[in-house]
Amino acid sequence: MSQTDSRPDVRADLALQEAPGRPSLLTVAARALARHPFTKLVSLLIAVALWSVLIASDGSLTREKVFQNVEVTVSGQDALKARGMIVMEDLSTLAPLVRIRADVPQSAYDRVTGANFTPRVDLSRVRQLGVQDVPVTIPSTSYGQVVEIEPAGVAVTVERYTTRSRIPVVVETTGRLDPLLWADTPRVDPMLVSVSGPAPLVEKVSRVVATADLSALTGSVTPERNAVTFIVQDARGNALASPLLQVTNEGVILDSVAVEVACYPLKELAIDPESAVNGAPGEGYELTDVRIEPPSVRAAASAETLLRLTSAMLDAPLELDGITETFSASLRVRRMTDVRHLSAEEVLVTAVVRESTARRTVRGVTVEVMGQLDAYSARLARAKLSVEIAGPYAWMQSLKDRDVHLYVSVAGLAPGDYELPVLAQIDNAPAYTFAPELTRMAVTISERTQ
Repeated sequence: MSQTDSRPDVRADLALQEAPGRPSLLTVAARALARHPFTKLVSLLIAVALWSVLIASDGSLTREKVFQNVEVTVSGQDALKARGMIVMEDLSTLAPLVRIRADVPQSAYDRVTGANFTPRVDLSRVRQLGVQDVPVTIPSTSYGQVVEIEPAGVAVTVERYTTRSRIPVVVETTGRLDPLLWADTPRVDPMLVSVSGPAPLVEKVSRVVATADLSALTGSVTPERNAVTFIVQDARGNALASPLLQVTNEGVILDSVAVEVACYPLKELAIDPESAVNGAPGEGYELTDVRIEPPSVRAAASAETLLRLTSAMLDAPLELDGITETFSASLRVRRMTDVRHLSAEEVLVTAVVRESTARRTVRGVTVEVMGQLDAYSARLARAKLSVEIAGPYAWMQSLKDRDVHLYVSVAGLAPGDYELPVLAQIDNAPAYTFAPELTRMAVTISERTQ
């Protein structure tokens, strides 16, 4: 080696490595690669594959991976309630979908998803009322190290958690009941419940209202019992629709209550007017009509019971003894065995009483001629007649024979023969009727002679 060239002589080194008469392994390989280019490419691929296997088997090597729209769970509600607090927001929509950035091991990079990180909002971290920020946390996992969570937390409004007991359950009815059926007042089970939730809402609760649909009743089964959903209302009847309110009975959460309705067929039963009164009016008075309002009642009972019923009776009739005027009274309808309902418990009975009509015959009443002119004379076929007078009882008792007058009117008639009606006149008389022995009288009118 010369002093001007200090680089080692590779060829000399190779020559020194070769055994006398035999080439080295490195020399053989170098000569093979020089003669075969394809072999060079295959060697490169093998080297890359070996490098990948080496990297994959090294758990300490990681790569960054981003997971979008990862669902967040909410926990710790019961622990928060145990402290007497509750979150006002709807828990089903409280936590947003988050974005997670994590360093993931090379060996699991392709199979790791956002679900492997289980982000959550733990409400048990909350210790105070009011608006609180709760972080989104992710438990330790073998799928990688979380670098960033976005958003990092949620803001919640925390109120005092309270329970009110003995809240009444009220049943309201809807729909139109079949007119041939009667439904009893609905019964509800339970009748009282407890309502728990945020204090501002619970303090407004006045009742729990369940709705029974009368149009669905058939009367085929009595009573009919169904599970009915309910709503919570305030004192003004406004619905307090909030998933934060919880209705319970003896510690059991309720989403419905049992409503029981007894339903029976109806039958119209008339009230006999003759059985509604008893006795007779005073002397000189008579019962002319009995009016009942309503004239019938509807009875609700089983079909077998209704077959036996033909009419309705009153507990006691209206007593008429000695009355002298129209009289009314409310009378109770008699309760019938096995009848569940009557459309009216009382009816108004009116006894129409009036003074009776008395009749009397007056005999030998002189028939007079009225309206006769001085120039004429009138001759009657009969001078006296009998007449029957009918009028109010008391007046007829005081009527005298001399008070009755019969006459025929010839006013405006010329001489001749006539058949004229016989009329009656009684001074200061009430309405009356009369029936003379002859209703028409033969009358002859002639001129007077000098």
